Amino acid sequence: MTGPRLFANIKARVELARALMAFRAGNWGEVVVCCERALAFNPRCFKAWVLKSGGHGGLGRYDLALDALEKALAIKPKDGDAWFKKGACLYFLKKVAGTEAAYNRALELSPKHWNAWHNKGSLMLELKRWEEAAHCYGTALRIRPASLNDIIGKGQALYELKRYPESLECCEAILRQNPRDAVALKNKGECLRHIGRN
Repeated sequence: MTGPRLFANIKARVELARALMAFRAGNWGEVVVCCERALAFNPRCFKAWVLKSGGHGGLGRYDLALDALEKALAIKPKDGDAWFKKGACLYFLKKVAGTEAAYNRALELSPKHWNAWHNKGSLMLELKRWEEAAHCYGTALRIRPASLNDIIGKGQALYELKRYPESLECCEAILRQNPRDAVALKNKGECLRHIGRN
């Protein structure tokens, strides 16, 4: 790579570095502007499209974030994290079927993607697909065993499935991390009440 193309790639990298600093500072508008400049130099810069989607997402412009992710995925269609981010955008756009499909694709490509397992679990919980929610949260917990939100989600799904002893285990795991958690204490009492009936 020589001459103008090399110069364009260097300029794109400089703008990408600025975009990353703006992203870390939560300056979403600046992220978008820097990424647009980077993409003017190199329209096939995958990282710039992904960062641009993050800037738009930070501004609540999920339709534009989704558009940027589509462009990123046209460059790298097998990037599991980009598929996860696409699922998150679709979720905010209230496109449930697309959300689930994107999370499934993310997990197909990156089976240990904790965020994708967690978010899919949350989606399954919303859809009242308890068995799938318990499975997703359980898988997320194998990746990050101390994730409080995953323990809570799994416990809720198990409770809905009337698997009270397993739900009780989740309540106790929450209480080991936070002994004064009022919701976990209440849920523990409910589980014990149901177990006493069996």
